[in-house]
Amino acid sequence: MIISTIQIKNLCHFEAFATPLRGVSILSGDHGVGKSSLLKILAYTIGELRLRHDPEMLRLALGVTEGESIITLSDGTIIRVVVTATTTDRMIKVPGATRWSKSQADIDALFNALSYDPLRFAELTPREQINELLKIMPIPVSAE
Repeated sequence: MIISTIQIKNLCHFEAFATPLRGVSILSGDHGVGKSSLLKILAYTIGELRLRHDPEMLRLALGVTEGESIITLSDGTIIRVVVTATTTDRMIKVPGATRWSKSQADIDALFNALSYDPLRFAELTPREQINELLKIMPIPVSAE
């Protein structure tokens, strides 16, 4: 799975930001335009940064009571973070689902499918490596 779109509303310096992503994306820009803020929001949304509600991490834009970040993945999965002055809610909705899940286990499973520690992988036996790859990229395997 890859990130196919990013939407940010009223967080940090972003009033209303949306962009599709294709292939490799490169962030560039002058000092202070929001490159680091964008990366922090992405990391926080997918669960890489597991912080308690921290107003400094995901600052609301001036004069608003709620902000959000939405990431859509190539398989249609949507990850959404809603931030208020006192709370942060992270939710996930998989294709075909009618309701949002707030289960941290679901979010962790998705995050683990998006990334893998190459140093840990290198320490595994070849059989363990195959099993780990099959968990990340399930493909049919026959006994033949």
